Amino acid sequence: MAVVEKRPFWFDQFKLLVEKCWDHHGPCGSVRLDSALEVENGLWLFRASPVFQEVFGGMDDGKTVWTAFEFHAYRLMRGMTVWGVSAKSCCLDCNPTPTITIRGSYRGHMVKLTVLLEPIPGSKVVEIIDTINFQVRDVP
Repeated sequence: MAVVEKRPFWFDQFKLLVEKCWDHHGPCGSVRLDSALEVENGLWLFRASPVFQEVFGGMDDGKTVWTAFEFHAYRLMRGMTVWGVSAKSCCLDCNPTPTITIRGSYRGHMVKLTVLLEPIPGSKVVEIIDTINFQVRDVP
Protein backbone atom coordinates (compact mmCIF):
# COMPACT_ATOMS: atom_id res chain seq x y z
CA MET A 1 0.00 0.00 0.00
CA ALA A 2 1.60 3.26 -1.12
CA VAL A 3 1.53 6.09 1.40
CA VAL A 4 2.58 9.50 0.08
CA GLU A 5 3.43 12.37 2.43
CA LYS A 6 1.48 15.38 1.26
CA ARG A 7 -0.96 18.03 2.39
CA PRO A 8 -4.45 18.37 1.01
CA PHE A 9 -5.63 21.84 -0.02
CA TRP A 10 -7.87 21.86 3.09
CA PHE A 11 -4.98 21.02 5.48
CA ASP A 12 -4.97 24.44 7.20
CA GLN A 13 -8.72 24.28 7.94
CA PHE A 14 -8.38 20.74 9.33
CA LYS A 15 -5.40 21.81 11.46
CA LEU A 16 -7.50 24.66 12.93
CA LEU A 17 -10.20 22.14 13.83
CA VAL A 18 -7.65 19.87 15.55
CA GLU A 19 -6.11 22.83 17.41
CA LYS A 20 -9.57 23.82 18.72
CA CYS A 21 -9.76 20.37 20.33
CA TRP A 22 -6.43 20.87 22.13
CA ASP A 23 -6.48 22.30 25.65
CA HIS A 24 -2.90 22.90 26.82
CA HIS A 25 -2.40 22.72 30.58
CA GLY A 26 0.47 25.20 30.54
CA PRO A 27 2.50 27.47 28.28
CA CYS A 28 2.46 26.12 24.73
CA GLY A 29 1.56 27.52 21.34
CA SER A 30 2.00 24.53 19.02
CA VAL A 31 0.44 21.27 17.95
CA ARG A 32 2.28 19.13 15.40
CA LEU A 33 0.14 17.81 12.54
CA ASP A 34 1.54 15.56 9.82
CA SER A 35 -0.42 14.29 6.83
CA ALA A 36 -0.13 11.62 4.17
CA LEU A 37 -2.38 9.95 1.61
CA GLU A 38 -2.96 6.22 1.21
CA VAL A 39 -3.11 6.35 -2.56
CA GLU A 40 -4.97 3.08 -3.22
CA ASN A 41 -8.03 3.93 -1.13
CA GLY A 42 -7.91 7.73 -0.95
CA LEU A 43 -7.62 7.74 2.85
CA TRP A 44 -6.00 10.84 4.36
CA LEU A 45 -3.81 9.95 7.34
CA PHE A 46 -3.17 12.63 9.96
CA ARG A 47 -0.99 12.41 13.05
CA ALA A 48 -1.33 15.08 15.72
CA SER A 49 1.00 15.32 18.70
CA PRO A 50 2.27 17.63 21.41
CA VAL A 51 5.69 19.18 20.80
CA PHE A 52 8.94 19.21 22.71
CA GLN A 53 9.93 22.51 24.31
CA GLU A 54 13.11 23.82 25.92
CA VAL A 55 13.07 25.83 29.13
CA PHE A 56 15.02 29.10 29.03
CA GLY A 57 15.94 30.62 32.38
CA GLY A 58 15.35 29.59 35.96
CA MET A 59 16.37 26.39 37.67
CA ASP A 60 15.20 24.20 34.74
CA ASP A 61 17.21 26.16 32.13
CA GLY A 62 18.04 23.94 29.15
CA LYS A 63 15.65 21.16 30.16
CA THR A 64 13.52 19.54 27.44
CA VAL A 65 9.85 19.29 28.40
CA TRP A 66 6.40 19.11 26.86
CA THR A 67 3.15 20.61 28.04
CA ALA A 68 0.36 18.29 29.15
CA PHE A 69 -3.00 18.67 27.42
CA GLU A 70 -6.54 17.42 27.09
CA PHE A 71 -7.91 16.50 23.67
CA HIS A 72 -11.65 17.22 23.37
CA ALA A 73 -12.81 14.70 20.77
CA TYR A 74 -16.39 16.00 20.97
CA ARG A 75 -15.20 19.28 19.41
CA LEU A 76 -13.75 17.34 16.49
CA MET A 77 -17.09 15.61 16.02
CA ARG A 78 -18.74 19.01 15.46
CA GLY A 79 -16.54 19.62 12.42
CA MET A 80 -16.48 16.18 10.81
CA THR A 81 -18.48 12.99 10.49
CA VAL A 82 -17.01 10.37 12.84
CA TRP A 83 -17.34 6.64 12.13
CA GLY A 84 -15.19 5.25 14.93
CA VAL A 85 -12.90 6.06 17.83
CA SER A 86 -10.28 3.78 19.38
CA ALA A 87 -7.41 4.06 21.86
CA LYS A 88 -4.08 2.24 22.10
CA SER A 89 -1.65 1.96 24.95
CA CYS A 90 2.09 2.15 24.48
CA CYS A 91 3.43 -1.02 22.80
CA LEU A 92 7.12 -1.59 22.13
CA ASP A 93 6.39 -3.54 18.93
CA CYS A 94 3.80 -1.30 17.31
CA ASN A 95 3.03 1.90 19.17
CA PRO A 96 5.74 4.04 20.82
CA THR A 97 3.24 6.34 22.57
CA PRO A 98 -0.39 6.01 23.69
CA THR A 99 -2.85 7.19 21.03
CA ILE A 100 -6.46 7.91 20.21
CA THR A 101 -7.53 7.24 16.62
CA ILE A 102 -10.59 8.82 15.03
CA ARG A 103 -11.90 7.66 11.66
CA GLY A 104 -14.43 9.55 9.63
CA SER A 105 -14.86 12.09 6.87
CA TYR A 106 -14.00 15.76 6.62
CA ARG A 107 -15.43 17.84 3.77
CA GLY A 108 -16.20 14.63 1.87
CA HIS A 109 -12.71 13.13 2.30
CA MET A 110 -12.03 9.94 4.27
CA VAL A 111 -9.66 10.68 7.17
CA LYS A 112 -7.90 8.83 9.94
CA LEU A 113 -6.62 11.12 12.69
CA THR A 114 -4.22 9.60 15.20
CA VAL A 115 -3.68 11.78 18.27
CA LEU A 116 -0.46 10.92 20.09
CA LEU A 117 -0.74 11.54 23.81
CA GLU A 118 3.01 12.21 24.07
CA PRO A 119 5.45 13.88 21.65
CA ILE A 120 6.92 11.78 18.85
CA PRO A 121 10.03 10.12 20.32
CA GLY A 122 13.17 11.75 18.94
CA SER A 123 11.36 14.73 17.40
CA LYS A 124 12.95 18.17 17.53
CA VAL A 125 12.34 20.87 20.11
CA VAL A 126 10.07 23.44 18.41
CA GLU A 127 9.38 25.98 21.17
CA ILE A 128 11.20 27.84 23.89
CA ILE A 129 9.46 28.45 27.22
CA ASP A 130 11.08 31.72 28.27
CA THR A 131 10.68 31.91 32.05
CA ILE A 132 12.51 35.26 32.19
CA ASN A 133 10.17 37.14 29.84
CA PHE A 134 7.12 34.91 30.51
CA GLN A 135 6.55 33.96 26.88
CA VAL A 136 6.56 31.00 24.51
CA ARG A 137 8.40 31.43 21.23
CA ASP A 138 9.44 29.29 18.28
CA VAL A 139 12.94 27.87 18.13
CA PRO A 140 15.00 30.12 15.83
